[in-house]
Amino acid sequence: MGGCSGDDGAQGPQGDPGPAGDPGPPGAGITALDKVNLESCATCHDQAGEVHQAVYAKYIDPSKLALTFPAVGAVTSALQANGTYNVTLAFSITFNGAPYVDAARLPGLDQKRFYAIEYDAATSGYPRAACRLNEANVVPGATAGSYTLTQTGCAFAPETTDAHVYGYLAKGVLVTAVAGSAGGEFPPGGHVTLYEDVSNAAIAFGAAAAGAAGFLSPADFSAPDHRGNQRSLAAFRGKRVILWFYPKADTPG
Repeated sequence: MGGCSGDDGAQGPQGDPGPAGDPGPPGAGITALDKVNLESCATCHDQAGEVHQAVYAKYIDPSKLALTFPAVGAVTSALQANGTYNVTLAFSITFNGAPYVDAARLPGLDQKRFYAIEYDAATSGYPRAACRLNEANVVPGATAGSYTLTQTGCAFAPETTDAHVYGYLAKGVLVTAVAGSAGGEFPPGGHVTLYEDVSNAAIAFGAAAAGAAGFLSPADFSAPDHRGNQRSLAAFRGKRVILWFYPKADTPG
């Protein structure tokens, strides 16, 4: 026959600490830049940040403007008696996916520039001044949204030499203040302007074509970003990029 159990005894003294566990994996770490949204202008500009952000949002959204050169016959040149060439450029413009119809000289666009420039494969450079294809010579083509531009006095025929032909269009100026005025976004005398819709196109001939032997693109350079990581401009091909060289001092930010 079993006996009754007695009362519990007093609690004994605390034992010695056990051995330390193995170190855990290192944490991801958080820097000041990791704590903020890098796309937000309010990060650096407390009062004007929302205004800047609205401008930035319009700048980076998909452009409704599109400039294209035909795959064949974009450039044709005619040799003149004085040894220069009359160069004719054909191109098309769409806006919001529809043909962009405008008058001669494209007055509905805020910016339009066209150039032809020779390329020297031996030096990977451009030995002489570009031939500007003046936008004042633009006339509407036979179909809606098509245009031609004929420039006289060019020193070379782009389509039969090593050359680039480039076009740039912009529409819708994004401005929050007059340059140089109180609260102006740009310094007096500056020429920087942001546009809501932009488009550019280029066509290359001979050794100037991408992939051609001896061609070295100006985009083939790299530089460290704000965290010291090397970034190549060529890696952003096809994307919008703002390349900003920003000093660490002597600026209000």
